[in-house]
Amino acid sequence: ENAAPAQRLSAIVEAPVRFSPKLTLVPDIALVSDQQMSQVGSHGYLGVAPLVVIEVVSESNKAREIARKVEVFLTHGS
Repeated sequence: ENAAPAQRLSAIVEAPVRFSPKLTLVPDIALVSDQQMSQVGSHGYLGVAPLVVIEVVSESNKAREIARKVEVFLTHGS
């Protein structure tokens, strides 16, 4: 069997993800590959959707706000 090589993943806490100049979201935890990490430059944000996004939902979060974040991350490949 030909298995794909394993990827190393890094967990980043509250890393901004910039999808466009007007759309930046900050997930609580993002799992990213080494390749994605290499794309973080001096600007300090990810320019691509993380492989996995974890959001901690609290009572202060609005359902509409969480649904929007989920939609954006899924649309961009998380």
